[in-house]
Amino acid sequence: MADHPHDGGARRSGGPGDAAPDRRDAPDPHDLPDLHDVGPSPPGVRELQELSPYIDASARRVRRRWVRWLAIDAAVIALGLLLVTLGGCRVDAHARALLDEQAAAGIEPGVVRPGWGPIEAGPADADTAVLLVHGFRSTPNDFGPLPAALAERGLFARAMLLPGHGTSARELAGTEWSEWVDAVRAEYAALRARHERVHVVGFSMGAACALVALAEDQPDRLALVAPYLRVTPRWWLVARPEFWNEVARLVVDYADTGPTIRGISDPELAEDFPFYRVLPLAAVSQAAALAERARDRELLAAYTVPTLALVSDRDTVADPRAARAAFEALGSDERRLVRYDASNHVLLWDAEADAVLAELVTFLTSPDAPTPANE
Repeated sequence: MADHPHDGGARRSGGPGDAAPDRRDAPDPHDLPDLHDVGPSPPGVRELQELSPYIDASARRVRRRWVRWLAIDAAVIALGLLLVTLGGCRVDAHARALLDEQAAAGIEPGVVRPGWGPIEAGPADADTAVLLVHGFRSTPNDFGPLPAALAERGLFARAMLLPGHGTSARELAGTEWSEWVDAVRAEYAALRARHERVHVVGFSMGAACALVALAEDQPDRLALVAPYLRVTPRWWLVARPEFWNEVARLVVDYADTGPTIRGISDPELAEDFPFYRVLPLAAVSQAAALAERARDRELLAAYTVPTLALVSDRDTVADPRAARAAFEALGSDERRLVRYDASNHVLLWDAEADAVLAELVTFLTSPDAPTPANE
């Protein structure tokens, strides 16, 4: 039979009557092709394949080296921590032994040592009283001849004893900075109730106590002697001494600072200076917290009374830069800064004690307020 003229030859495949192609033989698009099936490899791929075993071996060696170094570092750090801990324990044990010796001799918390207590001088009914606030782990003797010099000029001088001081370092270890501030407020209020005028002199940490305690009810005049607002930094410590104190507290409670005070430039001048030889590190933290509060710029700006600041540029205890910055932040227009360069920290015991004494007596007894000048 002849083909139908409209058939156009053989019937096209794929029509409705044709069978569907078998898709089971179609490649899976998720399968990665074999390099041998995609033609020639790009330049360098074959070389990398040949080098891969060596690369893997090198990576394993690097990993092993890092693991070895990390193990060595961990061992060194562990050994260092062990040695520091053992050393700290020895330091603490030595200091505690000194405290035990003192306790056996009758020096214990709650018992003020002879000559370490409050000092009063001058007429109790004087119009003007001066409250003297001593420094950290020290006594009212910080002020040397100042109470007697004020009494000679008709003023009543009261050198108070801060809580935790004058007895044993064990008592200081359990004292908080708020107790020092509260004690200053109480002493000041007692003098204010009896005297027409009340001036305040704070030495070292006593200056910080006075600043925090009396910002609202300010004295008639305020003298800041070597004010402690931050510990003097040492470059070789890398971090601030306050930071290292917190680190040391992890293993040490007490430390022996030696028989001689370090805040006086001449050792001969430091003879018979009373202070706690044993240093409680917990109390150091409290003093640092107090200093941070005292250098608050808003608190300092609130002070409008005549103010005298005496600062040694060679102070190795209280940072003189922090003291000068605090002086500049004071709100008073009647303020005066006097700088010394031959003394260390305890100005009324050091090389320039006579000049410091004269400056304080003039400031506290003169009827005129200080002029706003720096020296």
